[in-house]
Amino acid sequence: MGLFDTVVLPRPVPCPKCHAAIVEVQTKVFNPRQNTYRVGDPVSDIDDMRIEKEELYCVTGRELTGRFVYLCINFWYPCRRRRLSRRSEGSHR
Repeated sequence: MGLFDTVVLPRPVPCPKCHAAIVEVQTKVFNPRQNTYRVGDPVSDIDDMRIEKEELYCVTGRELTGRFVYLCINFWYPCRRRRLSRRSEGSHR
């Protein structure tokens, strides 16, 4: 029991047993405060980067599914567009 945080999945995952849509997973890997997160949300309670494995729970079937999701926490990839000037392309005018 206790407090959990909720992570909303980017797209529903079908339960392998009853085929109900699983749209979220609950976790205690953050500092559980009953927050709701979506993919891309910052997690301020964690200072390091890590990957956590969570088993999906089917609310309709009321049981664990044996399927897992992996939460990549505090990973970010800077997206830099490389701008080339005419000079760097070989035109020296």
